[in-house]
Amino acid sequence: MRVEKCASTKMDCWDGQKKTGTNDFADIVIYHGYTMTSKILLRDVLHVIRHYAFVTSEYPVILSIEDNCSVPAQRLLAQELKEILGDYLLTQPHNRDEKQLPSPAALKKKIIVKHKKLPVESEDLAAVVKNDEFQDTEIIARECVKKGILSVRNNNTHEWTSHVFILFPDRLCYLIQTADDESKDDTASVGGDEEREEETRLDSEFDQRRCT
Repeated sequence: MRVEKCASTKMDCWDGQKKTGTNDFADIVIYHGYTMTSKILLRDVLHVIRHYAFVTSEYPVILSIEDNCSVPAQRLLAQELKEILGDYLLTQPHNRDEKQLPSPAALKKKIIVKHKKLPVESEDLAAVVKNDEFQDTEIIARECVKKGILSVRNNNTHEWTSHVFILFPDRLCYLIQTADDESKDDTASVGGDEEREEETRLDSEFDQRRCT
């Protein structure tokens, strides 16, 4: 749909098929989630967009990405955007010294990706994964790189709460429910003496931060 001399297209992106014998994704698919709509490949859509984006107008095209992909699939998504759209894809500020957004005229023949922005510093210390696979408290029993107790500061109330954090190879998760003393003991018993020492060190560091 073209509005105010700019075209805007929304794409619901999901994990596609994996390559045979590997955990790498072979493709990303586009469809309206949890409906009977057919699935089409992201790369096919991008090729069509590249070919027809500026046939009738040179004003910028905005791709609004509804990203439902896992982290590995997101890497493929980014790769295909760059490889297929090439120089049309806007990847850098139009002018590094600009103090306001550029006009449509300044971005002629450019494709702009609209996507979620990563949290900044303490805005979110960890991503809360919405996947049902990671919503159960049994996450503590899953194989992971590291687990322990960390304290999180609420920027609105300035209060500190302790949570169980679990580090996986591709993500950092934490339990929404706060960790009381009993939870700390349970977590330490799962991890052994090494993790118990790590939890003590982390708690000590955050206690020092509370005093500063």
